[in-house]
Amino acid sequence: MTDRLTKIFEKIPSCQTFADIGCDHGYVAKAMIKSGKAKKVIISDISAKCLLKAEELLAEEIEQGVAVSVVSDGFEKVGNTDVALIAGMGGEEICKIIESAHALPKTLVLQPMKNCDKVRLCAVKAGYKVVYDQVF
Repeated sequence: MTDRLTKIFEKIPSCQTFADIGCDHGYVAKAMIKSGKAKKVIISDISAKCLLKAEELLAEEIEQGVAVSVVSDGFEKVGNTDVALIAGMGGEEICKIIESAHALPKTLVLQPMKNCDKVRLCAVKAGYKVVYDQVF
């Protein structure tokens, strides 16, 4: 994992079910299972082609039933989770994902590439409290 992803991973709390929204390669989801911080992970991306990279990385976990892969626009097809990560995309896109969700997890870990101020405001409007905030 990159330094950025490692720093993000370190801030994710332990949970039963973890969702990586826009998971890219799936490195954080893999680390969540491998470390025991999550009993189950859901990897999702709006693009089936992009999701394939994560599916390949987590093929064993998918086969064992501890990882589930879904093509989803944000939380649309993700289902219930305790904790979700939305990272590596623009802040406006993260806000769109949060605002369009029918249901959100108890905890969100967010890492926008720009427009951090908009993401903070959006999260607070959605009922979240900012527990940790770092620019890196």
